Amino acid sequence: MGIIREGILMFVTGIMAFVLVFFIIGLSLNSLLYPSPYIKSMHESGTFEYIEDQLKNTPGASFIKLPNGEVEPLVENLLTNLLSYIRSDSDELNLSVEVDKEKLRSFFLKGMENITVCSPEKLPDFENLEKLCLKVGQTRDDLLDELIEKGYLKFFEETHVNLANIYGIEEDTDGGKQLESIRKYVQIYKKILVVLMFVWFALAISLLLIELFNLKKTMRWASISLFTSSLIIMSTAFLIVRYAVSTLPEFPLPFLQSLVSIFIDIMIDKLYLCLGITLVLGGIIFALSFAVNLKKL
Repeated sequence: MGIIREGILMFVTGIMAFVLVFFIIGLSLNSLLYPSPYIKSMHESGTFEYIEDQLKNTPGASFIKLPNGEVEPLVENLLTNLLSYIRSDSDELNLSVEVDKEKLRSFFLKGMENITVCSPEKLPDFENLEKLCLKVGQTRDDLLDELIEKGYLKFFEETHVNLANIYGIEEDTDGGKQLESIRKYVQIYKKILVVLMFVWFALAISLLLIELFNLKKTMRWASISLFTSSLIIMSTAFLIVRYAVSTLPEFPLPFLQSLVSIFIDIMIDKLYLCLGITLVLGGIIFALSFAVNLKKL
């Protein structure tokens, strides 16, 4: 009976270790639902500098107002709102950016440089903006004001633009439905983490029952499951990281290579942090088992 019971204890402890493997990996992946790893990797790889250059050189984006003239706060705010929506912490997808109306006006005035004065028998055709012309004595500023006043350029009425509408991920669109599916998967993922935690504790209680309420032995078996799961993840993660880094493809933009490498490093650090906590917890439980004087509860 003793050998059979030892075999059952080893089997239960093994299951506990594998439950912990999935729980630790899942817990470390939870950081993907928060902006911190993305912001840190973009900051260290020079991604923000690249985005700033693109905004300056892209006429259609030059009128986005940057907080304090920097792109990082803007990206961080958009990421925070997007991930908050994906986590279901908020029910509304808010990807609004403030419009710099002076730059927007300059952008349109630059595009109107080739507009000529109307012929005497012709008037401006506001229904066909490509065939616009200036009335005699009218300036381009006056024409732009008239277009805004007549409601042909409605975005001048808004102080903010929601990028969700521009990129087609608002509610009831194909993009919005895909985003809603991601939100559902995230909720399932969170429930799985909770289930894994309860399964581990249920197995720990079963160890206590199998050991006939011998707390000292139960604590040692539990600590073994913590140590084993940590060793499994450490060895597997080491091999996966080496393979992933060695097989990274060549990216067309230099900063992307750095961005991906830094992001992988950050995620591995998160995983090792969870492993460290697990090892410390296992060590504490194992050490406390020596302090248990009573053989049975």
